[in-house]
Amino acid sequence: RLLATTGACTVANYTDSREGRHGQEHHIIGALAVDVEDDGTYFIRQINAEKNGSFIDLDCKYTPNGVEKAPPALALTMGDIHVGKEEELVLKATKALCHLVRPQHLILHDVLDFHARNHHDAKSLKKAYEKFIKGKASVEEEVTMAINAVRIFSQWAKKTIIVRSNHDAAFDRWLEEADPHKDTANARYYFAVWNRLFEEQAATGKWPDAFSMEAKRLGVSNNVKFLTRNEEFS
Repeated sequence: RLLATTGACTVANYTDSREGRHGQEHHIIGALAVDVEDDGTYFIRQINAEKNGSFIDLDCKYTPNGVEKAPPALALTMGDIHVGKEEELVLKATKALCHLVRPQHLILHDVLDFHARNHHDAKSLKKAYEKFIKGKASVEEEVTMAINAVRIFSQWAKKTIIVRSNHDAAFDRWLEEADPHKDTANARYYFAVWNRLFEEQAATGKWPDAFSMEAKRLGVSNNVKFLTRNEEFS
Protein backbone atom coordinates (compact mmCIF):
# COMPACT_ATOMS: atom_id res chain seq x y z
CA ARG A 1 0.00 0.00 0.00
CA LEU A 2 1.16 3.50 -0.81
CA LEU A 3 -0.59 6.80 -0.17
CA ALA A 4 0.55 9.72 -2.32
CA THR A 5 -0.66 13.17 -3.31
CA THR A 6 -0.62 14.19 -6.94
CA GLY A 7 0.74 17.74 -6.98
CA ALA A 8 -1.46 20.52 -8.32
CA CYS A 9 -2.80 21.70 -11.68
CA THR A 10 -3.88 25.08 -10.32
CA VAL A 11 -2.54 28.63 -10.35
CA ALA A 12 -0.75 29.46 -7.10
CA ASN A 13 -3.10 31.52 -4.91
CA TYR A 14 -2.17 31.69 -1.23
CA THR A 15 -2.97 33.94 1.70
CA ASP A 16 -0.41 36.43 2.99
CA SER A 17 0.33 34.36 6.08
CA ARG A 18 2.95 32.00 7.39
CA GLU A 19 0.99 28.99 6.14
CA GLY A 20 0.38 30.71 2.83
CA ARG A 21 4.04 31.47 2.29
CA HIS A 22 4.86 27.87 3.12
CA GLY A 23 2.33 26.67 0.55
CA GLN A 24 3.61 29.14 -2.06
CA GLU A 25 7.16 27.85 -1.58
CA HIS A 26 6.14 24.24 -2.17
CA HIS A 27 3.57 24.82 -4.91
CA ILE A 28 4.37 22.57 -7.87
CA ILE A 29 2.49 22.01 -11.08
CA GLY A 30 2.79 18.24 -11.14
CA ALA A 31 1.21 14.84 -11.20
CA LEU A 32 1.86 11.15 -10.70
CA ALA A 33 2.44 8.68 -13.51
CA VAL A 34 1.18 5.27 -12.43
CA ASP A 35 1.90 2.07 -14.35
CA VAL A 36 -0.09 -1.00 -13.28
CA GLU A 37 0.87 -4.51 -14.40
CA ASP A 38 -1.65 -7.28 -15.04
CA ASP A 39 -0.84 -8.89 -11.67
CA GLY A 40 -1.54 -5.64 -9.82
CA THR A 41 2.10 -4.66 -9.35
CA TYR A 42 2.34 -0.89 -9.70
CA PHE A 43 5.07 1.68 -10.34
CA ILE A 44 4.72 5.36 -9.46
CA ARG A 45 6.80 8.24 -10.79
CA GLN A 46 6.55 11.87 -9.72
CA ILE A 47 6.26 14.49 -12.46
CA ASN A 48 7.15 18.15 -11.89
CA ALA A 49 6.37 20.62 -14.66
CA GLU A 50 8.43 23.61 -15.70
CA LYS A 51 6.91 27.09 -15.85
CA ASN A 52 5.76 26.61 -19.46
CA GLY A 53 4.08 23.30 -18.60
CA SER A 54 6.78 21.07 -20.08
CA PHE A 55 7.72 18.00 -18.08
CA ILE A 56 9.99 14.97 -18.30
CA ASP A 57 8.94 11.38 -17.69
CA LEU A 58 11.79 8.87 -17.98
CA ASP A 59 13.50 9.49 -21.33
CA CYS A 60 10.84 11.73 -22.92
CA LYS A 61 10.18 15.45 -22.58
CA TYR A 62 6.59 16.54 -23.19
CA THR A 63 6.20 20.14 -24.35
CA PRO A 64 3.38 22.34 -25.69
CA ASN A 65 4.81 21.62 -29.16
CA GLY A 66 5.08 17.86 -28.87
CA VAL A 67 7.32 15.12 -27.50
CA GLU A 68 11.10 15.06 -27.75
CA LYS A 69 14.04 13.12 -26.34
CA ALA A 70 14.80 14.20 -22.79
CA PRO A 71 18.30 15.39 -21.92
CA PRO A 72 20.40 13.10 -19.68
CA ALA A 73 19.29 12.97 -16.05
CA LEU A 74 21.51 14.98 -13.71
CA ALA A 75 21.69 12.14 -11.19
CA LEU A 76 20.33 8.78 -10.18
CA THR A 77 20.62 7.67 -6.55
CA MET A 78 20.53 3.93 -5.96
CA GLY A 79 19.43 2.33 -2.72
CA ASP A 80 22.09 1.08 -0.30
CA ILE A 81 24.22 -1.46 -2.20
CA HIS A 82 25.63 -3.87 0.44
CA VAL A 83 27.68 -5.85 -2.08
CA GLY A 84 27.17 -9.56 -1.54
CA LYS A 85 23.55 -9.07 -0.48
CA GLU A 86 22.17 -7.41 -3.61
CA GLU A 87 18.91 -8.39 -5.26
CA GLU A 88 19.98 -9.30 -8.79
CA LEU A 89 16.61 -8.42 -10.33
CA VAL A 90 16.82 -4.90 -8.88
CA LEU A 91 20.37 -4.46 -10.18
CA LYS A 92 19.29 -5.58 -13.64
CA ALA A 93 16.37 -3.13 -13.63
CA THR A 94 18.54 -0.29 -12.34
CA LYS A 95 21.10 -0.89 -15.08
CA ALA A 96 18.29 -0.73 -17.65
CA LEU A 97 17.02 2.51 -16.08
CA CYS A 98 20.51 4.03 -16.30
CA HIS A 99 20.67 3.04 -19.97
CA LEU A 100 17.30 4.75 -20.49
CA VAL A 101 17.84 8.07 -18.66
CA ARG A 102 21.66 8.31 -19.10
CA PRO A 103 22.46 9.86 -15.69
CA GLN A 104 25.45 12.17 -15.51
CA HIS A 105 26.00 11.13 -11.88
CA LEU A 106 25.31 7.82 -10.16
CA ILE A 107 25.13 8.17 -6.36
CA LEU A 108 25.99 5.12 -4.23
CA HIS A 109 25.53 4.55 -0.49
CA ASP A 110 26.80 1.67 1.68
CA VAL A 111 28.67 -0.06 -1.12
CA LEU A 112 30.56 -2.18 1.41
CA ASP A 113 28.44 -4.34 3.70
CA PHE A 114 31.36 -5.50 5.89
CA HIS A 115 29.53 -8.67 6.78
CA ALA A 116 32.84 -10.48 7.33
CA ARG A 117 33.57 -8.61 10.56
CA ASN A 118 30.41 -6.72 11.44
CA HIS A 119 30.94 -5.12 14.88
CA HIS A 120 27.46 -6.29 15.94
CA ASP A 121 28.76 -9.88 15.75
CA ALA A 122 32.22 -9.19 17.20
CA LYS A 123 31.54 -10.95 20.51
CA SER A 124 29.57 -13.87 19.09
CA LEU A 125 31.70 -16.98 18.63
CA LYS A 126 28.77 -18.77 16.96
CA LYS A 127 28.35 -16.12 14.27
CA ALA A 128 32.10 -15.91 13.68
CA TYR A 129 32.22 -19.68 13.20
CA GLU A 130 29.21 -19.63 10.85
CA LYS A 131 30.96 -17.05 8.67
CA PHE A 132 34.13 -19.15 8.71
CA ILE A 133 32.47 -22.36 7.54
CA LYS A 134 30.52 -20.45 4.86
CA GLY A 135 33.74 -18.87 3.55
CA LYS A 136 32.55 -15.35 4.40
CA ALA A 137 35.10 -14.44 7.07
CA SER A 138 37.68 -12.74 4.85
CA VAL A 139 37.70 -8.94 5.03
CA GLU A 140 40.07 -8.76 2.08
CA GLU A 141 37.80 -10.84 -0.14
CA GLU A 142 34.76 -8.77 0.79
CA VAL A 143 36.54 -5.45 0.20
CA THR A 144 37.84 -6.70 -3.17
CA MET A 145 34.35 -7.88 -4.14
CA ALA A 146 32.88 -4.47 -3.29
CA ILE A 147 35.52 -2.64 -5.32
CA ASN A 148 34.88 -4.94 -8.29
CA ALA A 149 31.21 -3.95 -8.04
CA VAL A 150 32.20 -0.26 -8.07
CA ARG A 151 34.01 -0.88 -11.36
CA ILE A 152 30.78 -2.24 -12.84
CA PHE A 153 28.57 0.55 -11.47
CA SER A 154 30.96 3.21 -12.76
CA GLN A 155 30.12 2.12 -16.31
CA TRP A 156 26.48 3.11 -15.84
CA ALA A 157 27.04 6.89 -15.66
CA LYS A 158 29.55 9.57 -16.57
CA LYS A 159 30.58 10.02 -12.92
CA THR A 160 30.04 7.83 -9.86
CA ILE A 161 29.82 9.42 -6.41
CA ILE A 162 30.32 7.19 -3.37
CA VAL A 163 28.92 8.71 -0.20
CA ARG A 164 30.79 8.03 3.02
CA SER A 165 28.35 5.65 4.75
CA ASN A 166 28.21 3.78 8.05
CA HIS A 167 28.86 0.34 6.57
CA ASP A 168 31.84 1.60 4.57
CA ALA A 169 33.11 3.18 7.80
CA ALA A 170 32.78 -0.18 9.58
CA PHE A 171 36.04 -1.09 7.81
CA ASP A 172 37.84 1.72 9.69
CA ARG A 173 36.12 0.75 12.94
CA TRP A 174 37.37 -2.82 12.55
CA LEU A 175 40.92 -1.57 12.02
CA GLU A 176 40.69 0.48 15.22
CA GLU A 177 39.03 -2.12 17.43
CA ALA A 178 40.04 -5.58 16.15
CA ASP A 179 42.61 -7.77 17.85
CA PRO A 180 44.55 -9.47 15.03
CA HIS A 181 45.95 -12.01 17.51
CA LYS A 182 42.41 -13.38 17.85
CA ASP A 183 41.59 -13.18 14.13
CA THR A 184 44.29 -15.07 12.28
CA ALA A 185 42.09 -15.34 9.18
CA ASN A 186 42.43 -11.57 8.68
CA ALA A 187 45.68 -10.78 10.49
CA ARG A 188 47.85 -10.48 7.38
CA TYR A 189 45.40 -8.12 5.66
CA TYR A 190 44.88 -6.16 8.89
CA PHE A 191 48.58 -5.33 9.18
CA ALA A 192 48.93 -4.70 5.43
CA VAL A 193 46.15 -2.11 5.46
CA TRP A 194 47.57 -0.42 8.55
CA ASN A 195 50.95 -0.22 6.82
CA ARG A 196 49.35 1.49 3.81
CA LEU A 197 47.46 3.88 6.11
CA PHE A 198 50.71 4.87 7.84
CA GLU A 199 52.42 5.44 4.49
CA GLU A 200 49.51 7.55 3.21
CA GLN A 201 49.46 9.63 6.39
CA ALA A 202 53.21 10.19 6.19
CA ALA A 203 52.94 11.29 2.56
CA THR A 204 49.90 13.56 2.85
CA GLY A 205 49.60 14.45 6.53
CA LYS A 206 46.02 13.11 6.53
CA TRP A 207 44.48 9.78 7.44
CA PRO A 208 42.55 8.36 4.48
CA ASP A 209 39.48 6.21 4.94
CA ALA A 210 40.40 2.58 4.38
CA PHE A 211 37.78 1.72 1.74
CA SER A 212 38.62 4.56 -0.66
CA MET A 213 42.34 3.91 -0.14
CA GLU A 214 41.95 0.25 -1.06
CA ALA A 215 39.77 1.15 -4.06
CA LYS A 216 42.45 3.44 -5.43
CA ARG A 217 45.12 0.79 -4.80
CA LEU A 218 43.18 -1.95 -6.60
CA GLY A 219 42.17 0.42 -9.37
CA VAL A 220 38.86 2.08 -10.14
CA SER A 221 37.92 4.42 -12.97
CA ASN A 222 38.90 8.09 -12.81
CA ASN A 223 35.18 8.90 -12.94
CA VAL A 224 34.71 7.54 -9.38
CA LYS A 225 34.75 10.07 -6.53
CA PHE A 226 34.75 9.06 -2.86
CA LEU A 227 33.25 11.73 -0.63
CA THR A 228 34.83 12.28 2.78
CA ARG A 229 32.71 12.49 5.92
CA ASN A 230 30.52 15.62 5.87
CA GLU A 231 31.65 16.50 2.33
CA GLU A 232 28.78 17.94 0.32
CA PHE A 233 27.96 17.14 -3.28
CA SER A 234 25.32 19.10 -5.17
